Amino acid sequence: MKFSWSLAGAAVARFLRSAVLLTYGVMALRLAGFVIVLPLALRTLPPEDVGFWYVLTTLGGLFSLAEVAFSPVISRRASYHHAGVETIPDLGLPVPAAVAAGPDLAGLAGLAQMAGRLYLRMAVGFGGLLAVTGWVWLEWKHPATFARPENRAAFLLFVAANIAGGAGQFWPALLFGVNRVHAYQRVFIGGLVANYVVALTGLLLGWGIVALVLGQVVLGIWPRWLAGRMFRAEFAIGAVTVPRVTRWHDVWPAAWRTGLANFGSFFSLQGTTLVCAQVLGLAVTASFSLSLQLAITLHSVAAAWLFVKNPEISARLARGELAPARELVRRRMALVLASYAVVAAGAWWGAEPLVRALGSKTPVLGAGAFALMLLVVGCDLFHGMHNTVLQTSNRLPHLWALVAGGVLTTVLGVVLAAKWGVPGLIAAPVLAQLPFTYWRTVRECWRVLRGGVGAAA
Repeated sequence: MKFSWSLAGAAVARFLRSAVLLTYGVMALRLAGFVIVLPLALRTLPPEDVGFWYVLTTLGGLFSLAEVAFSPVISRRASYHHAGVETIPDLGLPVPAAVAAGPDLAGLAGLAQMAGRLYLRMAVGFGGLLAVTGWVWLEWKHPATFARPENRAAFLLFVAANIAGGAGQFWPALLFGVNRVHAYQRVFIGGLVANYVVALTGLLLGWGIVALVLGQVVLGIWPRWLAGRMFRAEFAIGAVTVPRVTRWHDVWPAAWRTGLANFGSFFSLQGTTLVCAQVLGLAVTASFSLSLQLAITLHSVAAAWLFVKNPEISARLARGELAPARELVRRRMALVLASYAVVAAGAWWGAEPLVRALGSKTPVLGAGAFALMLLVVGCDLFHGMHNTVLQTSNRLPHLWALVAGGVLTTVLGVVLAAKWGVPGLIAAPVLAQLPFTYWRTVRECWRVLRGGVGAAA
């Protein structure tokens, strides 16, 4: 076959305009944090403060579990309304025969109004809970580090940022749900750039850990505000005179299941940071968390191939287009796994020399432990893509398997970390989930894509 420069050029131009490339732009900026912000923090902050920072971000992740219970459900309902669905069941897919030709603007307006009221209440309530429980835990477990005034100030500022950002967290979810992935990524690019500028400036001025928290303040608030402005402008939400009423308890059946599933998923991998801090100390936690965050970043880089197609998958399932949805999922999953293999191999070879060249006080894990961690995160990626696709069907038949996996990972993590240290803690997620969580999720995912109904958990 004769090579066609015009076809090759068109393919390149299409990729340059694709949501995947823009997603990789966001990922590249996140990786830039390892090259720009993190090295400066590692050189200027003692290991205990680095460990304290990772504990803060992990506590922030726990705070986000409440919001994440609603965010995917709201995004998914936005996809259904954008596909023309007017009536959405609490669980399961809409009836394809009831799908209209164009977007349901009244449904989108009602969904946005409900989310605004709900998220404001959630942000204030869970922010107060985070302030009390986080303060008590830090006073109890790490009194010397937390006694320093700058660390107390950083914690309170971190809580305030979570409250302010959490109140507008639903806007990016709505923007993503209506398949405006380009716009969704652009707002986060702006937020990441602002985050790095603020954090770098603060570190250079000697503000310590407070500089990192101020960067998170900008990242938490700016993208949410901009996403809301874009969504309201494009869909003229203010001009809809009679929004289709959506009540919070319409989304609650799917939301509490999603929140519980995310709780299990969190403790099945990222929660090992808390186990490490509890059992092995903050100095070890700094190295463990640095390596884990790098591996999770690579996880996100690879998952982008499937992530950008979630709104399309949701819309196709809502319209009953199962065959195109299956083919799309197969192609994207293959790209995800191939991409992770490449970037994980590169990270295993280059992470340690890079961190050493940057003069970091905190090293990555040794070659063997880091290889094991990359393998475990790869297993989580394989399971996670099937979990994500399964949730686009508005069902969670594997819910209790996810919860059990998180509980068992935590218990095994404590036991194995105490006995074998970091390698035991790394192996805990796979050992806890391999017997049932992994295969159950994969089976249910393909059952939905082939038209099977199954039990709605």
